[in-house]
Amino acid sequence: MIAWGTLRGTGGRAVEVIRLVGLRRVLATEPRWMMQRKFLAFARDLTTPLPPVPLDPVIRRTLGPGDVAALRDLDPTLSADEIRRRWRDGQHAEGGWEGDRLVYVRWEARGPAYLRYLGCWLRPLPTDLLVVDEFTHPRTRGRGISTVASFRSLHRARDAGCRRSLALVAWWNRSALRVTRDHMGRRLVGTVGYWNLGVTRRYFATGELRLDRDGVSVSPADVAPGFMDVIDTPRR
Repeated sequence: MIAWGTLRGTGGRAVEVIRLVGLRRVLATEPRWMMQRKFLAFARDLTTPLPPVPLDPVIRRTLGPGDVAALRDLDPTLSADEIRRRWRDGQHAEGGWEGDRLVYVRWEARGPAYLRYLGCWLRPLPTDLLVVDEFTHPRTRGRGISTVASFRSLHRARDAGCRRSLALVAWWNRSALRVTRDHMGRRLVGTVGYWNLGVTRRYFATGELRLDRDGVSVSPADVAPGFMDVIDTPRR
């Protein structure tokens, strides 16, 4: 998944993160992560030539209300209410299937989206596609399922008239950062996150990301690279 909101989370997710980055790095990273949640924002220009979509290892289709149970089996941290809220907000979910089993999901939005790992809304530009979330079943990782989905997403977004694809990656997720930069050709356009200050979260944003009382918005690319926005909000 591109941005997961907690290293601790449920027991199952903790095991996944340990497998992903190693126990030593988890122990070194978690204290900082608990104090400061920081995500790097990457953009892919869709007006430039895109690479062809590789051979797909799974069957893809758009997910809908009849797939709530399958989504919860794949990712138990998603409640049925959260899944339905995402659809009400206009998010699109594409699933990857092996037989009758859902092994991958990718959530995207053409407009504002509530990001549970940030605890706030993010409002992209009208011509942006926002990658909200993705999740691959642990037993099917390393087979290129997520990579193929990312290429499919870029082509689909371009065909729909989008000019950029945006994605957030947790700063500690080295494998996701490598794929995002090297395979997807994305460039860093800013950072966003918050410091945990007891009952208050101090949100920050840099680069093309800006803060306001309604969450985070994306600004045109002429913002000074050293710019930082900071705002305090009570924890929910």
